[in-house]
Amino acid sequence: MSTKILVATPIRSFGELIAQALQEVGYYPLLVADVPNALTAARDDDIALVVLDCAMPSPGSDFLAAALHEQKSNLHLLLLPSDGNHPQITAFNPQLDIRLPQPFYLPDLLTTIERLLPLDRTAAPAPAAEQLPPAAAKIPIEL
Repeated sequence: MSTKILVATPIRSFGELIAQALQEVGYYPLLVADVPNALTAARDDDIALVVLDCAMPSPGSDFLAAALHEQKSNLHLLLLPSDGNHPQITAFNPQLDIRLPQPFYLPDLLTTIERLLPLDRTAAPAPAAEQLPPAAAKIPIEL
């Protein structure tokens, strides 16, 4: 099974771009657009990394980062500050988390993720987006 990465962003097209790039290199992306669905996906799926857009709607990115670390203490967060600025993420763990300032190039994002989670090149390829398991498929994306 491919490594699962949760992509949490309220901007659907941005999330789909990141998810597609992750899938093309062999990761298994799950896309969510709000805090409750991000917490559900992180709890119900074996997530190795969360790509977290710092522009998440209320209760916000700081709340989500803290809640994710509380659910799984060794979970990596890749924070994507909006417009080069980031809100105060008090739950930032320098041993686990990385900030990737915007603007960034997609290859930079993929290189950063591969440093955190090296791909198992012998594993089966990630399933196509339309073949996501029911747990991931039922997470609505609302913008």
